[in-house]
Amino acid sequence: YSKEDADRIFSTLLIYSFNKGHAAGYGVVSIKQMYYKVYYPELFWLITLKYAKEQDLFRFEIQAVKGGNIIMLPHVNFGAQYKMVTIEEDRAIAQGLLNIKGVGEKAASIIESERKENGKYSCYEDFIGRLPKRTVNKRVINALIDAGSLEFNKDRYLKRVVKYNSALYAKGVNG
Repeated sequence: YSKEDADRIFSTLLIYSFNKGHAAGYGVVSIKQMYYKVYYPELFWLITLKYAKEQDLFRFEIQAVKGGNIIMLPHVNFGAQYKMVTIEEDRAIAQGLLNIKGVGEKAASIIESERKENGKYSCYEDFIGRLPKRTVNKRVINALIDAGSLEFNKDRYLKRVVKYNSALYAKGVNG
């Protein structure tokens, strides 16, 4: 072959090979994701929700609940981001405080670091007394109250979680 013909053939193969390699890479990623979704669904949905875009969270939560997972509502004793928790010997995915509108990253991280250093919050007064008023101000506290994140009665909190999961499941079945 002449140099021009060889260059033309090589560039054609290069373009074709890139597409083929790209498709193969996506295929490998898809197979691995499906494996985790089937054999480790809680972890699959935890990672999916943790790194999803805000506009996709609700849709992913619906799919997770339809798949048999439990989504816990945000609570000050769980953390700032999605995480795996154990509630009455069942594993569940807990929403983070950052899912609440009005709770910023700084306030959520202060709440979480205080809980990690000095233990879980036992009641509303314990929560208020342990945090700086400048960062965790009235606006943040009202957002937490509205979201039910300061509910320390376990039965009432779990009833809200059941309602939320039932609503997600119904939305997934009917929507």
